[in-house]
Amino acid sequence: MSNKQEIGESKDISQADKTLISAIDSDVLSGLADASILSFGIVWHPDFRRIGAIAPVHFDRLGTAELSRSSPNFDDHDSPLLDQHISRSPIVLERKGAADFVFIPSPSKMSVEINGRPLDRPMQFNMHEIGNEIIISLGNTVILSLFRSQIRTIGSRRTSRTGLLGISQLMAQVRDSIDRVARSRLPVLILGETGTGKELAAQALHSSSDRAGNIMISANMAAITPSLAAAQLFGARKGAFTGAVESSAGLFLEADGGTLFLDEIGDAPEEVQSMLLRALETRQISAVGEGRSRDIDVRVIAASDKQIDANDGDISFNQALLQRLAGARIEMPPLRLRRIDIGILIRHFLQDPSDALPQVSAAGLPVIEVHRMALRPWPGNVRELFNAVRRLRLGEPIATAMPATGFRPTGQDARYSEGQTLASSRTRYRDPLEVSDHELLQALNRCNWVIKDAARVLNVSRTSLYELMERSEAVNSVENVSDERIMFTIDSVDGGLDEWARELRVGRDALRKRVAQLDKD
Repeated sequence: MSNKQEIGESKDISQADKTLISAIDSDVLSGLADASILSFGIVWHPDFRRIGAIAPVHFDRLGTAELSRSSPNFDDHDSPLLDQHISRSPIVLERKGAADFVFIPSPSKMSVEINGRPLDRPMQFNMHEIGNEIIISLGNTVILSLFRSQIRTIGSRRTSRTGLLGISQLMAQVRDSIDRVARSRLPVLILGETGTGKELAAQALHSSSDRAGNIMISANMAAITPSLAAAQLFGARKGAFTGAVESSAGLFLEADGGTLFLDEIGDAPEEVQSMLLRALETRQISAVGEGRSRDIDVRVIAASDKQIDANDGDISFNQALLQRLAGARIEMPPLRLRRIDIGILIRHFLQDPSDALPQVSAAGLPVIEVHRMALRPWPGNVRELFNAVRRLRLGEPIATAMPATGFRPTGQDARYSEGQTLASSRTRYRDPLEVSDHELLQALNRCNWVIKDAARVLNVSRTSLYELMERSEAVNSVENVSDERIMFTIDSVDGGLDEWARELRVGRDALRKRVAQLDKD
């Protein structure tokens, strides 16, 4: 059976959409489950119901496709963009190779930008080199993404019971992974940068499993001290040690029959890693002060924003524990690799009823700001976007709630590059003397005091950022912060290392090492 026949007989695609897909070249398809096709997706549109609609790109025999007010048709209403600010004279997209495309401007006076650059002459792009996605602004009113969409999402209503929003291929793969492993007993390791939604994925795994009716316990492993780790993890009898004024159950026993989510597992002290390994290997625990062991039935989900595989990053993480935790792996993609989802997320955050903030109509957000947001690097990922929209809902001016720092995609993360090796050009950094204390502190707070991320936001080298921090009176050196203040902050501020670093105004990684040293002392 040919690929086209498989698609035509699939129940996942409506009859109306079989016509759309009938022109797809068979060499693009590797099977319905993961097959993708180059598509236009609506990031923003004056009719906000159309955000997230998809139109497959159909190239003619000459390898060209048109984009205009009247072409192509999108899958939400089987209709084109239909906006009066968009010209009927088409922009032409010419295919030069598997990943090489040329945009040829329309003869009209319509304002068009491709990845933030005015389309005033033919422009060629290699999608592998710019992150496999191109952002297109039309007439200062509609924003599109040229991206690869999964074929089975075309024509379907893209709602998600997991809460993991998005029409990007990467997010579709995350939801597929959750569906595949949720009902198994396997432990799951969720990897991804800070703010990508690892805890939301863990909640989706739990709610989709046969343990959904039981409890899910979450623990920040960076906040567990080695001296109290056994009691915190496995419980303790009253009087088992100084300070044990009453018996405690411990995290594993509290989660018995349900799910235990171990966040920031990459920051767990070495002693704690060894304790976890024994518990996972034996499926038994012993409370401090008890001589007997007890069986436990706990599904463990762990998450880390670090590369904890010795082959990729941290050689200090217990590799035997890694193998135990990684019964299945789920990787959460950074927001910069799924820009097609930004409009969907903004629309949702503007009107999210769960946080009791005033809801804001999407009409109140100028399209030029959405365009800037679609081109931002978002080092804090979805969490950073959420916080920006939340500030807007609290009444902050757009200029402060939505910082206007622009970004032109220049590369692809190795994890998502499909084997492509890319030569990166030398970065042109800005003069660090241009960075004010206010801007420095704003970038550090936005990036949870992760130095490399803040340096990227400010477009300065990491060395220059350290020098700026050393000169700034608004930033502290972790060596100059007293042990007492650090311990007080740990005891009084919830949220783990991110919030502690923000409160103390010190680098996150430097604070982590200092806390680990305090635990050993």
